[in-house]
Amino acid sequence: MPKNNQTKEDQKFQTQATEQTQNKSSSSPHDKFFKVIYSSPENALDIFKIIFPKTAFNKCNWKKLKAEKETFTDKQADLVFSVPLKRKPKSKIKIFILLEHKSYYNKDLFRQILDYQNSIYQGDTSGDIISVVPILFYHGRKPWTWKISFKEGYSGKYFSDIPVFFRENMLNYNLVLFDTNNPKIGRFFKDKRIKSRGALSALGRIWSIRKTVPELLELVALFSGFPEKKKKDLVIGLLYYLNGARGIGFNILNKVEGKAVQEGLLKKGGYMNFTEEIKKEARQKGRMEGRIEGRKEVVLNMLQKKADISFISEVTGLSEKEINKLKNSL
Repeated sequence: MPKNNQTKEDQKFQTQATEQTQNKSSSSPHDKFFKVIYSSPENALDIFKIIFPKTAFNKCNWKKLKAEKETFTDKQADLVFSVPLKRKPKSKIKIFILLEHKSYYNKDLFRQILDYQNSIYQGDTSGDIISVVPILFYHGRKPWTWKISFKEGYSGKYFSDIPVFFRENMLNYNLVLFDTNNPKIGRFFKDKRIKSRGALSALGRIWSIRKTVPELLELVALFSGFPEKKKKDLVIGLLYYLNGARGIGFNILNKVEGKAVQEGLLKKGGYMNFTEEIKKEARQKGRMEGRIEGRKEVVLNMLQKKADISFISEVTGLSEKEINKLKNSL
């Protein structure tokens, strides 16, 4: 999608995504929630059941699905699994999950995934014949309408202008797309055979869900099929996700938890201490504000001495954006 055709909302989310990419240590609520749920092979199998054709799915020995150690330190949502083939048990398929939640098209996505695939191949020393399957898990505000082929996605509208001979020599791969906006995938959110349907439903409905106790309670109820210990972890992850991704206050979430216990969806015994969470956030905010105030004087002195902004940022730990704001206030 050309940049000048983007809505203000798209541009806003693109800016947020860029900031997250630049800050490699950051992890969005979507990333954290997805990773908590689907780092488990048992839950990841739900995803593979949905997106892989039956012919491909039936060729794999899913009983031996294994979560591989993370390969990448600069992408918080990467999950890598391996599964042997039934007829060739020594041959493994490596399944690479990349989580994105965008409502705009970014052609750099294809090059990024290509780099990751290359890193997997280069880093593998097992000697096995492997295949990397890139899965794009998309739960943006809008349905995915763009190409999923590297050639067409990267080359965009210019692809048809490239002579056939040169097209044949271009690198290529197809994304496996999991779009939570797709009605076909949406049906799995209520399928009792899908154990993680509560998580899928939360990811798929996060932008449209109303901040009411009854509707939020529906999401908690979807985890009822899990053993109590595992359900506790999932519900805690869900409540944090609702707070971080949609800004649903702890007071509302406290009512949801209380109602869930009352209706027998959760056992009594406290899932989150919301009062402590509120106090903790206030303390963290206070410490952060104190640190920023303490550094402002240092920043102003360095600016007056014409120090380079990037150097000031490195010394003080403040972002260049914050430093420029102080500079403009002089």
